[in-house]
Amino acid sequence: MFSNNIEIRQLPLTIKSVRNSVENFLNTFQLTLEPNLSYYAGVFVDEQMLAGAGLENNIIKCVAVADNARQMNLSGKLISHIRSVAYENGYTNLFVYTKPENQHIFENLTFTTIAKAPKAILCQSNIFNLNKYKEQLTKHKGNGTQGCIVMNCNPITLGHLYLIENAAKQVDTLHIFCVEENLSTFPFNVRYKLMQQSTAHIHNVIVHKGGEYIISKTTFPSYFIKDPSEVSNTQIHLDLDIFANHIVPALNITKRFVGTEPQDNLTNNYNTIMKYLLPKYGINVIEIERLKINNVVVSASHVRQLLTRNLIEQANTFLPYAVKQFLQTKEGKNILSQLQHAPME
Repeated sequence: MFSNNIEIRQLPLTIKSVRNSVENFLNTFQLTLEPNLSYYAGVFVDEQMLAGAGLENNIIKCVAVADNARQMNLSGKLISHIRSVAYENGYTNLFVYTKPENQHIFENLTFTTIAKAPKAILCQSNIFNLNKYKEQLTKHKGNGTQGCIVMNCNPITLGHLYLIENAAKQVDTLHIFCVEENLSTFPFNVRYKLMQQSTAHIHNVIVHKGGEYIISKTTFPSYFIKDPSEVSNTQIHLDLDIFANHIVPALNITKRFVGTEPQDNLTNNYNTIMKYLLPKYGINVIEIERLKINNVVVSASHVRQLLTRNLIEQANTFLPYAVKQFLQTKEGKNILSQLQHAPME
C-alpha cells in the first residue's frame, strides 16, 4: 500500500502554516493541539503525514497514528525519535497520557502504566525512577498510624501550619509532600525549606519532596478529552491512583488530611473525589476546618495578593516566623519584587 520512503521531520510550531497543518492533522483524529509544546515531529510516507507526536519537557503529547499505517510500526519509529530528542535535552524519564484503549501500544514500546482513570492512563518510560522514589519513602516508614498531607505552600501560611499541627495530633507520623514542580511564585527549594523550618517544632512531622509523582494541573494534557468538565476530574483520578497504589503502600498511610475549601471550586472538587475514592483503599480522608484570622480565611493566594500590593505588615499577620524572616533576605526581596511587578491575581 505504501512504499518504504519513510521520513521523520521536525515541524516547527512557531511557523503559522506548519502549526495549522498539525492542527488539521490532529483534527482528523478528533484531537486538539496542546498550547505549550516545545517540539513536534511528523512521520511522512511518500510526502503524506501518517503519524505525529510532540513534547512538553518530559511529557509526550498529541500522539496520533493513522489506522491504515499501524502495520508499518510508525508508532515505534516515532516514539523512538521523540525519546532521542528528549534525551538530548536531558530528560531520561518520559511520561505519556493517553486513552485507555492505547495502553497496549505504549506498553509494547516499553512504557509502564502507573495510573489509570476512566478517561485516561499515565505511562512512564523508566519505571526505575518510581521504584527508587518509593524505596526512598520506605526509609521513613514509621510505627503506628501514618498520615499525610499534600501541599504546595506558595508560601506556607499560618493556615497550613494550623492544618499540620491538628493533623499531627491524630497520627504517630505525619508525612507532608511538598509539590515539587516549579510553577509557583515561590520556587520549590524555597517552599521546601520554609516548610521544614516552619514545622521543625512538631516532632512527628517529616517533609518529603513530591518528586515527579504529584501531577501538575498545568502539564496535564486535555487534547484527547473533549468534555472540559472531564479534564480536571481525570487529572484528579490519576493523581489519586498514583497516590493510593504507590505512595500509600510505601509508607503504610491510612489517613490523609485536607483543609476545607470555601473558595476554590477545583480544590473543593478534588476533596470531594478524594473522599469518594480513597476509602476504597483503606484511607480515611479527614477534613479540618480552615483557620480564620480576623474573620479572614487564611490562604496563600490572599497572602500573595497582599505582598503584591506591598502590604507586608498585613501579610505578616498570616505568616509563620520563618517566612517573615525569609522575606527580609535578598532572595525574599527578589520574590517580592517579582510579585509587585506581576499582574494582580
